Amino acid sequence: MRAIFFGLFLFFKTFNVYSQEVLYKCFVTDFQHRPIPGASLYVTGDHGTVSDSEGKIFYPIKLPAHLRFSCLGYKKREFSIANILPGFDTVYLDEDTKILGDIVVTASKRGQNINEVTQSMEVVKQNFLIQTQTTQVQQALEKLPGIIVQKGEVSIRGSSGFSYGAGSRVMVLLDDMPILSGDASDPRWDYYPIENISQIEILKGASSALYGSGAMEGVVNLKTTVATDTPFTMVKVYSGFYDHPTKIDSGFWKKQTVPRMISGITLAHRETFGPVKLTASATFSNDDGYRLGDNSQISRANLYLQYSPPKNSRLTIDFSANGMEDNGQLFLLFADVKDPYIPFPGTTSNYNYYRWHTDLSIKYYATETSKLILRTRYFTTINDNSTEQSSTAHVWFNEFQYQNRLFKSGLAQTDLTTGLTYTKTNTLSDSLYGNHGGANAAAYLQVDQIFGRFNFNVGGRFEADKVDTLKLDYAPVFRAGINYHLFQGTYLRASYGQGFRYPSVAELYAHTSTGDINIFPDPTLNPEKGWSSEVGARQVFSFWGITGYIDASAFLSEYQNMIEYIAGYYPPNPNTILNLKYAGFKAYNVGNTLIEGYEISAALKKEVGKFYVAVYGGYTFILPYNRDSTGKKLAEPYDKYLTFRHKDMVKVNLELGYKKYSIGFYSFYNSPFLNMDQFFIDQFFTDKTIKGPKQNNYWMVYSAGFVADLRISYKISKAINLSLFAKNVLNKEYMEVPGNTNAPRNYQLQMVWEF
Repeated sequence: MRAIFFGLFLFFKTFNVYSQEVLYKCFVTDFQHRPIPGASLYVTGDHGTVSDSEGKIFYPIKLPAHLRFSCLGYKKREFSIANILPGFDTVYLDEDTKILGDIVVTASKRGQNINEVTQSMEVVKQNFLIQTQTTQVQQALEKLPGIIVQKGEVSIRGSSGFSYGAGSRVMVLLDDMPILSGDASDPRWDYYPIENISQIEILKGASSALYGSGAMEGVVNLKTTVATDTPFTMVKVYSGFYDHPTKIDSGFWKKQTVPRMISGITLAHRETFGPVKLTASATFSNDDGYRLGDNSQISRANLYLQYSPPKNSRLTIDFSANGMEDNGQLFLLFADVKDPYIPFPGTTSNYNYYRWHTDLSIKYYATETSKLILRTRYFTTINDNSTEQSSTAHVWFNEFQYQNRLFKSGLAQTDLTTGLTYTKTNTLSDSLYGNHGGANAAAYLQVDQIFGRFNFNVGGRFEADKVDTLKLDYAPVFRAGINYHLFQGTYLRASYGQGFRYPSVAELYAHTSTGDINIFPDPTLNPEKGWSSEVGARQVFSFWGITGYIDASAFLSEYQNMIEYIAGYYPPNPNTILNLKYAGFKAYNVGNTLIEGYEISAALKKEVGKFYVAVYGGYTFILPYNRDSTGKKLAEPYDKYLTFRHKDMVKVNLELGYKKYSIGFYSFYNSPFLNMDQFFIDQFFTDKTIKGPKQNNYWMVYSAGFVADLRISYKISKAINLSLFAKNVLNKEYMEVPGNTNAPRNYQLQMVWEF
């Protein structure tokens, strides 16, 4: 009898232990130790959860338990557990090459599959950056459908023309925090540590509800690679030279007897030291340029640390710092179309640019389904040059964010994201802008609702902005979207979002001249406001060994008070005697605009044994109307269009591989500008500007471009890859913006060593 009671005691004691609820903690990663956000955990007899943007999962389970992990783009994994060890478990998922579906966080500030977002998105992976010898972020962006970069200024689907370096309608983020300058609100693509970027996410369409002013037509989010348990080191070295351009009788190139070189070296390392994850890099580059008065030497260093206290797995602290020095000569525009490699007199300058920032981010998982995030960034830009156009700007950004899964049951799920931001700016420039200070505060909220095959989101933002003693501007904005999983691999989407942008300090106050070219201020500028909408469909497929997707969308944007730089005559008062010193450029509210169009993109991959072929590209068609054209531009039929936009844009990326060899090809075609600023055309300005744009329709012929790049790679060993690049292999001359031609054919040899 005593033995029976003892046996029953052991049984109930064991049952109690095995049925207790414990907190299961894990990292979900791939076999390269990269976190997988949005991975689903299903617990038999329970509902389960998904991993966050860092691949982390916190979920209460009852032991013993059977767990199943899944994520689109990866093979499922199942296993049972009877006990839990202290700390985090690591769950590895193997990539499924038969399924396409990147995980993104930019669309709603939480991890979700790209097929399920409600706006058009593009994703660029780190491998693509290395394969295409990408040394600056914009070189990757300009290979994507619907995106064009004009002398450093990014435009998505015709949202921007050329604004002479002031203002951006596309928000640029580095690890979810804005990284635009405080004076001109512009990006500097050579500043971002591309060697440490794991993924670039590009969101197309108005995104101001989540990201505020500057996100009128999209967001570019750069995500830093976090160290894993496996140490990683990369050494990248490249060198090359510019070939002579097509116009071999050019006065500048005719005198060149020594090659104009391009070279650089990058060192990057990632490693985990106990609770600390380290990511660090250093880059040095030199570019002699292909024009007189156009060269640069860049030094950049980057540090990223992530700390998770061993005794508090709910807390994560991230710290990062980045610094860059860039010095050289700046080429503004050429003097004559007959020799586009010689600058317009008085427009070149010697410069020294310094940029640095430091970040702190604290994430705390209050419960298994809720998270608190505190972010802060201090960003400084110092621009010194030889033409008395120097400036220093400081930006202090702060954000508090709260995320919570409000409800989950069966096929239904409700997620909340809300937050507050505060940004302080200070600009110091005695000669260019003057000294100015500004402040911006905002509150935002978005709700994401999943119900079966439907994915809804709705959100809003209220933002207030003030510069100096100018009137307080405020903007309430709204957005909504829906995605419907119609069939297997078929996704339909529609979205509507309002957008806004406050004028930058440069647009309001810049008053300077370069040579005979004048820039005038306008402190009366109004903020840009409007909306954009989209309907689209994506089909993901896998048949006959071919995997890929086809995406099609139609879009429409309408804005009031769009700011464009307009050439004109701006005397201090109407009675001023005619004087060309009052002719030049001024930021101007052009009025009501409408941009409509459609876009088709596709990606295909086929593998046969050790051979593979991959194709990616797209076609974008736009009509960018200026509804309030007042004859400030060319005569009909051009004046109805916004300046510096292309109606047709085609991008093609192709790669063939066999064993250790691969060949890559990239090309783009842009149709001619639909409209050109009269400064480069009108007889009134001919004595003050470049010669020849109007002759034989040069501005139309050379603003259309077909440019192709070729690359050949050989994998010497598992760790070392050698590549040869021929960029602009057909040596085409193309005017990307007025007074600026693209680089002639150039050759570069690159070696990448990873260990």
